[in-house]
Amino acid sequence: MSGIIGVFSAKKKDVTDSLTYGLFAQQNRGENGAGVATIKHGIKIKKGYKSVGELFSERTDAGRKSFYEFLRETKPYAGIGHTLYEKSSGLQPTEIENDRYHIALVMDGVFLGYKEKNDIVLARIFFKALNETEDEIKATARVMEILDDAGFYNACILVQNKSETKLVAFRDPRGGKPLSLGKNNNTYAIASETQGLDGAQIPFLKDIEPGSICVIDEEGLRTEKLVEKKHFLDIFEYIYFASPNSIIQGKNVLEVRKKLGKRLFERYGYKPNILCPSPDSGRGCALGYSEASGVEIKEYITKNPGAPRTFQVEDPTLRQLASLSKFNINPLVKGKRAGICEDSIVRGTVMGVGTSAKLKARGAKEVGVLVSYAPISFHSYRSDVREKMVAEGLAGKSVEEIGEIVAKSIGVDYVFYNDISDVIEICGGGNFCTDSATGDYSFIKKKLLRFK
Repeated sequence: MSGIIGVFSAKKKDVTDSLTYGLFAQQNRGENGAGVATIKHGIKIKKGYKSVGELFSERTDAGRKSFYEFLRETKPYAGIGHTLYEKSSGLQPTEIENDRYHIALVMDGVFLGYKEKNDIVLARIFFKALNETEDEIKATARVMEILDDAGFYNACILVQNKSETKLVAFRDPRGGKPLSLGKNNNTYAIASETQGLDGAQIPFLKDIEPGSICVIDEEGLRTEKLVEKKHFLDIFEYIYFASPNSIIQGKNVLEVRKKLGKRLFERYGYKPNILCPSPDSGRGCALGYSEASGVEIKEYITKNPGAPRTFQVEDPTLRQLASLSKFNINPLVKGKRAGICEDSIVRGTVMGVGTSAKLKARGAKEVGVLVSYAPISFHSYRSDVREKMVAEGLAGKSVEEIGEIVAKSIGVDYVFYNDISDVIEICGGGNFCTDSATGDYSFIKKKLLRFK
């Protein structure tokens, strides 16, 4: 997961604000770094291991003005931006140039089979194909052919030659990651989420279809479907990755998360004294569960500002340290039967040594965990880590049985999961990437998996 945005004014108007605030609106998709590339007189790039706010407020010109102020003076008519999360990619934008073309690329996603960072690989494949075909559409078709069933990826690319500049965007044929297109008069924007378009103040036009390309230049927009395949949107976009304010495949993410919470109450009927959402992705579940059950929500779990995400911290010692420091618990929980609303349980470290242990230390009488997602019994296709998942080896058992086993493992009184069939139904039905819950890796070539 990372956040990408591209903005292009066909009339060469300043896009600084749309690019800046569109990227700010996608900080949720990556906190480990940020970068932008802009075009006025050539492609200019700025990036670093910092937040979007730090990037744009950093001083330039011997401290006389911020980078944002510099852009306002430069008045670029096109730009791309990136927020970094995925460890398999590097700081972006990534650029390549020769005497014919100059490109800058940002991407979201993961594909397998290469030793280099994903953004470097994608940029090189596209750049080589562009030089060979001299056509952005043909070059993208070549990319999709070479990366066939290697994983999920989206990209925005600034392409400049001696005579023209274009913004190119494409979405992999499996549609693993969302990508949206917006338009405001003669200015176009492409973003990982609709919230990015909202930040850019460019109205949503449509979702970019899997296997499709958009080419934007001074003549306007061209779109073309290049490859048709069975789609596998990563279901974790609804569960965890996406902002609750975004709309994916026509569904409001917050409403989906609320329905998952409601379904948990319908299935189990558990009624604690209070509901405590786990910040931040547990809030939708808590809202839905509260509406269905009448149990009051109490914000007794608060996140430490600046606490790192634990989802991809691989070292067990570091993850335990991160888990212990991630949340604080309000002492008002004492004597209460508390229901924690959570998006998922992966290894159980955060919930076990972190949240639930702290709740009990504060005097909670009972701790039940309400999980939006299904039990995670398998490694994600992108994983190269063999550390055991808390529900690993339990596939085939009912969600009720798995909940009982996991509850004992992480030291809580109850764990309540949604069934994966209910999750898929609530997310709109059809095909999704649910590999961590089902072990279905049919969307990727088996020889590329790092585990068998």
